[in-house]
Amino acid sequence: MINLRDELKNFAPVDLESILKINPDISEDYKTSVDLYNSALENLRFNSEDIAIIELKKAVALNPEFNEAVMLLGVCFCYMKAYEKAEEMFKRVVKAESNGVKAFNYLNRIRNNHTEQSKSGDEDQESKERKSTKHSKSISKTSASRSAKRTSKDASYAISQNVSYSMPEVSLRANAKASRKDTIIRYITGVITGLIIAFIVGVPSIFGTKRENKPQEDANTDMIVTLNEKIEDYENRNNMLSQEINNLKKDLENAQKDAEYYKSAVKLTEAEELLKNNMYEEAADVLVAVKNIEFISEEKEKYDELVNKTMQVATDRVYSQAYNFFQSGNYQQALEKYLKIPDYMENYSKMDIVLYYIGKTYLALNDNENAKLAFQEVIERFPESEYAKYSENRLGGINAN
Repeated sequence: MINLRDELKNFAPVDLESILKINPDISEDYKTSVDLYNSALENLRFNSEDIAIIELKKAVALNPEFNEAVMLLGVCFCYMKAYEKAEEMFKRVVKAESNGVKAFNYLNRIRNNHTEQSKSGDEDQESKERKSTKHSKSISKTSASRSAKRTSKDASYAISQNVSYSMPEVSLRANAKASRKDTIIRYITGVITGLIIAFIVGVPSIFGTKRENKPQEDANTDMIVTLNEKIEDYENRNNMLSQEINNLKKDLENAQKDAEYYKSAVKLTEAEELLKNNMYEEAADVLVAVKNIEFISEEKEKYDELVNKTMQVATDRVYSQAYNFFQSGNYQQALEKYLKIPDYMENYSKMDIVLYYIGKTYLALNDNENAKLAFQEVIERFPESEYAKYSENRLGGINAN
């Protein structure tokens, strides 16, 4: 048998304030379940088991994972000899991760108690049956012997005796019935009292929650409005910043273009100085570097003038240098010179020869792929040129190998 007073020592009230400091966002159901659990402990200490059970049931209903409350409810059921309900509570806790060992011990104690009570009950019943049988036989024998000897007066006396003995029996039965009625009345009174207390505890919390939720809802609404205003403000700022960034990017691009333009304008002055020093090839290289710049006004006039003065002379000189390098076997230098000519003058009068020799130079450098491209360009651009026929022969030789 579980001693409720001893078992209460294993259960301590829950410090709700400490929990709220750690986690202030716990639900109202959790808070109410803790209050009910603590109240149940107090009621158990003052022998109000019925009220405590009602409070614990409500606590478990609000917070099904409150294993300490479930286990205490099991202890109360066990104390009230509602063993099946107690087992159900303890099994429920055993399945959970926490407090499983304690609940398992309670289960074993209930089962052992069941076994001992069954054996004791069977032995008491057998003893009562044996005594009842012996007593019946004794009464039968005594009655039979007396009835044979008694006179009518004795019989009358016996009747009066029977009446006198039967009265206390009726009185005892009446007392037993009265006792059971008192027990039932007390039980019903306890249940009703517990329900009233639970109603008093529960209903205010329900309506209180609704009343408390109203300010909370208003606060949430105000917070949402404030957040939306901030979001709108940030979006407006973001749009303004994005516009400013785009404007700055455009300004940067324009500044870079301006800087590039001024650098190119300076290059024109540099090319002009090189030309004065009879350095046509170097001047031509400078003009090639700025040929994609869209010069305007004075810079445009200056650029066109320098191109007309420089490119033809520079191209002829480079063509001669390239041929000399090729004939002397300096193929890499010859290739570098030949490749400058298309940049200097795209429509150079000897372009078919230049492209053909570019192909021959690539062949000499064992670069067959670029050689094939050069020969193919001669054939496509100058199909009537004799160098187109030479290029076809070169392509045939490359493909044959």
